[in-house]
Amino acid sequence: MDSIQIRLRLARPEDGPDIWRWRNDPLSRQYSFNSDPIPLEPHLVWWAASLANLKRRTYILENELGEGLGSLRKDELETGEIELSWMIAPEHRGKGYGTILLRLGLAGETARCIALIKPENIASCRMVEKLGFSKREVGVYEWIGA
Repeated sequence: MDSIQIRLRLARPEDGPDIWRWRNDPLSRQYSFNSDPIPLEPHLVWWAASLANLKRRTYILENELGEGLGSLRKDELETGEIELSWMIAPEHRGKGYGTILLRLGLAGETARCIALIKPENIASCRMVEKLGFSKREVGVYEWIGA
């Protein structure tokens, strides 16, 4: 992984089908708060609205070939906090990309960030703790910044 160039870029409309595929993966559904399968057409309508939402920024982690490795969503809450949500492409799980994704996504962030994580999602719980998040309550982690 050392020789691979990885970057975080803003999501684009053409990323919608990848996000849909990643979101419908059985493991992604298991750890999502909405675990129902999502049909493509309603997802693409949601995706367009999501990209137009001024209180949301969505990023894609990609390699030098332009292959999507994962996504990070940042939603600005009424409290001023940023709620984080992420996914790693099923074929790229277990390679450390989640940590890279969050590190890049938090770089320069000044707002307090929160992540809602199902307690049974042990890998994500460990990852955010390793990145300096603290547990606010069961299933809620917060990051105050560097």
